[in-house]
Amino acid sequence: MQRRTLLSTLSTVGAVTIVGCIGGGDEDPQFSTEGNDSELIQSAPEELILTVEDLPGNRWKQQSSVANQRIARQVFRRPTSQDSTETEGIILSVKKATEVSTAEERYAKMNPEYLTGQTVEPDESRELAIGVESMFYAWQSKNQEETQNLLKMRDANVFCRLLWVVMGGPEESIPADSVTLEQIGTLGVTVHQKWR
Repeated sequence: MQRRTLLSTLSTVGAVTIVGCIGGGDEDPQFSTEGNDSELIQSAPEELILTVEDLPGNRWKQQSSVANQRIARQVFRRPTSQDSTETEGIILSVKKATEVSTAEERYAKMNPEYLTGQTVEPDESRELAIGVESMFYAWQSKNQEETQNLLKMRDANVFCRLLWVVMGGPEESIPADSVTLEQIGTLGVTVHQKWR
């Protein structure tokens, strides 16, 4: 049942509340890769995604993976520890466009408000230096049984959405910082390095 709940949550993100101030305004140079809008990425989407070995820690299992000429989408999950009812899930969606402007439009509209209807203030996100542009958001469900972390990235004609969710058991509250900026930023760098 918990697996079904996690997959449902990963597929359709519910109502949330943004938690804490995680930065805002300045790029974080700790997570930095080079992007280039004048050089289109030619690789097929399935070449631009993760493997289980790329994920931090162990016990990750790939739940699904689909790809075609324009998109690639993967879902991974794992228990956070052997004695915990917490479960983590990662969804990676990579979209390859024929033009930079299409990827720019997708990047511009993707944020927690687009996913959930929740308004995000500038001080509730952090700009990173991955690719041409990248942004990190973190929020928690109203009942605090789930944390969600979104990293969006763009380089030339490719746009990526990396969503990392941690879910607790029934009535089990999850710390707002259950996924750190370092974890998701490092994973974002790993994804982008596959692009160039």
